[in-house]
Amino acid sequence: MSLALLSTQKCMIWCTIWHAQFSKAGSFNVENHKSDAIPPRVRNLAIRSLDDQESYKMALKENAIYLRALFSNDQIPDSVLDDCKTLRTLSVQSSTGELTPSISKLIHLRLIDVSFTGIRAFPESICKLYNLQTLRAFRCFKLQELPNQLRSLISLRHLVVDREEHFEMPIEIGKLTCLRTLKFFNVGDENGRRIEELGYLKNLKGEVAIRKLEHINGKEEAARACLIEKPNIHKLKLVWSRWREGNNFNDEQVLEGLEPHPNIKSLRIEGFREIIYHYGS
Repeated sequence: MSLALLSTQKCMIWCTIWHAQFSKAGSFNVENHKSDAIPPRVRNLAIRSLDDQESYKMALKENAIYLRALFSNDQIPDSVLDDCKTLRTLSVQSSTGELTPSISKLIHLRLIDVSFTGIRAFPESICKLYNLQTLRAFRCFKLQELPNQLRSLISLRHLVVDREEHFEMPIEIGKLTCLRTLKFFNVGDENGRRIEELGYLKNLKGEVAIRKLEHINGKEEAARACLIEKPNIHKLKLVWSRWREGNNFNDEQVLEGLEPHPNIKSLRIEGFREIIYHYGS
């Protein structure tokens, strides 16, 4: 995908979210405006370009306690963010997208979006945001891992992250029983990362890709994903890794155990190999 197309997609997503939040009273967009033009007690604020960093910080700090939604193309200083006690929505579109540990103080946050940024990792302190419902890190190609304690986000409904096969899932993701959106699940071979974690996620819907299926030991273990009990998954992708050693594959049994609900509309299977039987010496 070209950088130009990614830039266009980023702009479209920004505009969609911005119009949804800022079509109401109490909203203000800072774009080539003086920071002192920010009206008092503004509730929804979008910041794209700034003329004076220091005066902007001061104006933002003065309105921090009233803010409910903050969209920024610049990194938000800790000194400002710490005062945004009632913030519900935070979208950071800076080049790094990094979030500081102090974000744990924003206990009312419902949505965090760092999509299309260079973020590498989330601070572990994000796992103290027990009211968080949506975590978006779409097209964050430098993202290396999710927080180890992600399972603590008991209210999380939408985890919008798209990563490749090598990406390791956070342990015990099955404890996020409110989860509805999970773009992918990479099966691991250790406790807390096995296929059974999907079985606890009863409310999954939409599109799911399950990869690294070679880590599943047979039909019975595969069935613990309980895909047949998930009527709202309409698009399913099942993937075995391309490069696998040996020839004693159990793909057929695993596939049987991963039978989806009859409501499925799209099923794609990659890397499947039939069992090879050996006769004689």
